[in-house]
Amino acid sequence: MYKLNEKFIVDSLPSAFVERYRAADGPALKVALFLMLGNNCDVKQIASELSLPETTVERSLDFWYKAGLLLSEEAPEAVKENRNTKPTVKKERKMSSERIAKIFRNPEVSALLQEVQSYLGRTLTQSESQRLLCIYEYDELPVEVILMAVAYSKENAKRNLFGYIEKIASEWKEEGLITTDKVEDHLSTLAERKKNYINISKILSIEFDSLKYRDRQYIDRWYEEYGYDELFVEEALSRSTNNSVAYINKILASWHQKGYATIKETRQEATNIPVKSTRKRKKDDDELIMMAVNELKSRSSNGK
Repeated sequence: MYKLNEKFIVDSLPSAFVERYRAADGPALKVALFLMLGNNCDVKQIASELSLPETTVERSLDFWYKAGLLLSEEAPEAVKENRNTKPTVKKERKMSSERIAKIFRNPEVSALLQEVQSYLGRTLTQSESQRLLCIYEYDELPVEVILMAVAYSKENAKRNLFGYIEKIASEWKEEGLITTDKVEDHLSTLAERKKNYINISKILSIEFDSLKYRDRQYIDRWYEEYGYDELFVEEALSRSTNNSVAYINKILASWHQKGYATIKETRQEATNIPVKSTRKRKKDDDELIMMAVNELKSRSSNGK
């Protein structure tokens, strides 16, 4: 959990922070402004207020913690210990026959294996059962979360199902997705993104499977940062003979930089009509930051 470092704001702004925030993406900047205006660092509240995925909020908080804008609410000794801790070496995923036999006697594990067999419609091999036991033992995920990983993997794995299950379980553990609620939020975001990828693929007349990782990142940015939908993509495509995601991104990024928030604004630009943007520009961001800074400086002065 984090809290705002008001001393950093008073002593270092505008120079250090303004320079730093220009390297931040849109969501991170929104989170910073939200916190600087006196709101707390609760991930769920920030996500709700700013209409951002919780994972995006968590990344933004981590960004500003590293920048010095936020402080950890852990005890100083704990923070120091965490920073000095060497990366953990992944445990070797092997167990003795005695350990396997002991885990098999665990009613929770028996229920897990039965549920997976029922879901897959077949009996698990000894190797498959042991791989699930390793996930339970080493990733330390709840049975419900492991079952969600199995279901997700069955739907998305193209081959080597159990290798995919191990990969997903490990990723979820690293990302802190260790409760059913967090996994459901994560899967909801992934489902929404996949729908967006499919829609954009159709508009651009390209194969969904041909989308590269960078293409998907661009599309995520259009929806989640720029606030642009399919209509904006269609409008950008109508002005280009190049239907690649990267090229369309250049057009959309240009519109976003100019502050265009409606199709009408983009068309006014095309006809050389002066455009009065409905979206806040970079100058507006600077002014909003300075408002927050002045408020905090005033609060600090009054407290002396």
